[in-house]
Amino acid sequence: MIFKDIDRLLSIEKHGSISKAADELYISRSALTQQMKQLEKELGFTIFTRDHTGICMTEEGSYLIEEMQKIKTNYEDTIQHYRQKQHGARDSIVIGLMPNLKSPFLPNVCKKFRQQHPEVQIRFQEYFLKDYIYRFQAREFDISTEYFYNYIHDIKGLCAKRLATISHTLLVVPDHPLASKPSIGFEDLRGHKLIMYRRGITKSEDLLRDYLLYHEPEITILDIDSYDGALFTRCELESAVLLSYSLYDQSFPQFISVPAAWNIPVHLGFYYHRDCRPAVRDFIKTAENMFRTYKNYHGGSNF
Repeated sequence: MIFKDIDRLLSIEKHGSISKAADELYISRSALTQQMKQLEKELGFTIFTRDHTGICMTEEGSYLIEEMQKIKTNYEDTIQHYRQKQHGARDSIVIGLMPNLKSPFLPNVCKKFRQQHPEVQIRFQEYFLKDYIYRFQAREFDISTEYFYNYIHDIKGLCAKRLATISHTLLVVPDHPLASKPSIGFEDLRGHKLIMYRRGITKSEDLLRDYLLYHEPEITILDIDSYDGALFTRCELESAVLLSYSLYDQSFPQFISVPAAWNIPVHLGFYYHRDCRPAVRDFIKTAENMFRTYKNYHGGSNF
């Protein structure tokens, strides 16, 4: 099977008609029909079903097109990458960021990657959480921020590279009664309000929520959809505690950060498209090597 076959299949699928596809491809209907029959013979299974309504893809045919299109895209991106490299043109990768969410180890990975691949340009694009999944699915950026690894999503065709495991921390205003504690456990939170992501946004928060609802009814949960600049004021007005992460403290310097006394892991890493360009794979490999070195040196899995 060659890439021309993929173009023919895509045209037939788009139009649902051999004749319309033949017109688009500037070949005769009989020639296209013969080519498809020959292709099905070589493959050993049926690609299309034909009836009075037109042509429809079989389940096998749809899967074949999807997978072959990925191969074609990867092939074309690889050729383009090395053409650019040979002619001195700069390839680029785009990393999607979220407002008010400082990346803990992304800057170090970018710095190392630039040292190894000066021919590749790194660009950053910021999206609000409500648009992030859609924009990623639409391929507006190549690599997610590391916190997105903890988010719940349903984007097909992504690969995941887990790099680090961190823990929850709790942020309180300076005059909060829990601000002086060395750590905060469930017993400390009883009778207090805890601000956290609503259900369905992140994995670790949903695990914590399930535990609290079942075992700690005296802890009041307040839902939010995103972290923004109004959280400090809300915590002051409601004397509430804000759930955060151990590497996230620098994003809110006006709060006092107190470690959580429970052990619910928060996994961090990068998501990227399965059929990504070579430059993206090189970036992921750089990150993986950096964290492998760190883990071996420190003898643990936390960053």
